[in-house]
Amino acid sequence: MKGQSVVRHPFTSNGFEVFIVTGEPIEKVRPVLCELEKSNLSTFSVHVLSGASEIGDISQISKRIAVSNFPGDSVFHLRSRIPALAKPCDWVVILEDHNLVGEKWPERVASSLSKAGTEVNMVIGAATNHASTDPWSWANFMCVLGFHWAPIIQEPAEPIGFNIVLRRKFLGVDRLKLGEYETEVVPAAMESVKADPSFPVDHRQFRKFPEVLHYHWCNGRVTGSLMRKFDASGMRKVFSHARNTTFRRQRILREIIRHHPNQDNLPRGTGVRMLMLAIAHSLGCIYGSLAGVGRAPWKLE
Repeated sequence: MKGQSVVRHPFTSNGFEVFIVTGEPIEKVRPVLCELEKSNLSTFSVHVLSGASEIGDISQISKRIAVSNFPGDSVFHLRSRIPALAKPCDWVVILEDHNLVGEKWPERVASSLSKAGTEVNMVIGAATNHASTDPWSWANFMCVLGFHWAPIIQEPAEPIGFNIVLRRKFLGVDRLKLGEYETEVVPAAMESVKADPSFPVDHRQFRKFPEVLHYHWCNGRVTGSLMRKFDASGMRKVFSHARNTTFRRQRILREIIRHHPNQDNLPRGTGVRMLMLAIAHSLGCIYGSLAGVGRAPWKLE
């Protein structure tokens, strides 16, 4: 449905709703939809948000799965729509189109949420990397999700924007400003967060050199632009983030690798590739803080 109208509802106790955001047609998310459709759990629903110019054939999609098409939206624009589109429920789960769920994943999410205290506003999940195992894809995975590399989530938990569960009432009911979800909603929810590796997603995101450097540059450009826009400390925050990404974060990630039970899966030279991606991100961050977000949101899945 294009430009879906919004009907606001009072909050009720009604399980959770899974949102999957993608800039591409429905075929991109069909594998994860097939897995979700296998579940007999009745207390969850699914909503696909696509920014594709044409959504594609949705005639075979289950009636329990809603599809909304907003042509031209990036994943950042799509995430900003989630509060206004979410049903009355207890929790909202946010995935991206390259997150593949496994067997009984909805049941695992439900089990985790049943154990979350009333003070918890966000539950962070973990990620595996079973398919995108070429050297640059591994480096990409570690830079983005090294702190959440299953079967461990590092403590204290690091913020991430997907494979997370947010309490519905915490999100509100109005559409967010572009970047507000990433820079304000998620950080605020981190103040009352629970990390749980029991419902991992497989992060199937293939990245090749040299395009992967541009991808992390664009990611940095979005980050720097939004930091400059939303953070009161402005450029100080941007430079602090760039230093942290290039130095401190890389040191911690190397320690995570050194102690991780799956460290032998990493190709030789992963650390060097990770550093190159971190530098690309940091330079993009500084550039974005000065030049603005540009077309970078549309370069990211």
